[in-house]
Amino acid sequence: GSDDYCTRKQVDTYPEFLNWLAERDCVAFIAHPITMKPGIGCNGFNDKAPDQPVGIELWNRIEGFDVHYYNDGLYTNDNGLSYFDEANTRGWKLGATGGGDDHGRSWGWRQQKMVILAHELTRNAQFEALKERRFYISEDKNIRLSLQKPLRIL
Repeated sequence: GSDDYCTRKQVDTYPEFLNWLAERDCVAFIAHPITMKPGIGCNGFNDKAPDQPVGIELWNRIEGFDVHYYNDGLYTNDNGLSYFDEANTRGWKLGATGGGDDHGRSWGWRQQKMVILAHELTRNAQFEALKERRFYISEDKNIRLSLQKPLRIL
């Protein structure tokens, strides 16, 4: 959603990247959380989160939930919480996402999927749905989820 992007030469540390995000009307997803290590100023999920990070990968390429969710995240003193749970218990408000991370012609054949719950099929509606964290993921590409407005009892 941003009009520009940054490179490692522009932002040298994790806090600088979070500041860069905070100045833009965009969304961001944390990819490859299992590779997050303290360093280059990375405080993990102890930094105050801007609103832009809306999701964190719980599956990637051929690695499923067993690798990206059922793990011991960054911190050793939290009873083995995953990166997803560590972030959310620290106020980050991240939804569950995933990515095929396909660098070839195999895109679209995976079982996993991410679904955006938008009011209409437009770029703006999808962007708003992402900002409001109206999305879910599944490892079953055939799953269907039906959401209906609750009935009002008068």
